[in-house]
Amino acid sequence: MRDMTETKERIVAALLPASVFVLCLGMTAAAETIHTLPVDRPAHVMGISIACTGIGQHAENEARWRDYPVKLEAVGGYGQYLAGEEIALQSSDHAEAVHVKCDAPWVLMRLDAGRYTATVTVPNAPAKQVSFTVPRDGQRDVVVRFPSLMAGREQNPAS
Repeated sequence: MRDMTETKERIVAALLPASVFVLCLGMTAAAETIHTLPVDRPAHVMGISIACTGIGQHAENEARWRDYPVKLEAVGGYGQYLAGEEIALQSSDHAEAVHVKCDAPWVLMRLDAGRYTATVTVPNAPAKQVSFTVPRDGQRDVVVRFPSLMAGREQNPAS
C-alpha cells in the first residue's frame, strides 16, 4: 500500500509543473484576445465603449461619433485612410485596457480622462506606438500615420 501511495505522489509531483504551465498559457491567451469590432455599431470590450467606423461620408457627419472622447485614425503616407488595423491599448499604469481589430479607418473609444499608449498595426507596415491624453471635454483626434504605405507605391516601387 505504501508503494502505491509513493507512486501516486510521484505522479502528482511530475504533473504539477506541467499543469501550472498549461494554466498560465491559458491565462496569457485570454489576456491577448483580439476582439474584432463590428463596423458602424458601438460595442463594449472589456468595459470600454468602442466603435469601428469611418467608411463613407455618412460616418463623418454622424453626431453620435462626436460623443467619443478619442478618435484614432489610421492613415497612409498620402493621408489616405487605412483599414484592418489592430490596436493594443494600455493605460498609464501599463495595464492592457483592450486589444481590438477594426476593418474601417477610425476607432472611437470612451476612455476615462488620462494618459494612454496604443500600439497600432496595419497590414504591410511596421507597428507604430502613440501616446495621447484623453481630454475631460471634447474629442482628441489621434492620427497614426504609416508613411511607408503610399497609394500605388506598394504595387509599383519604380514610380
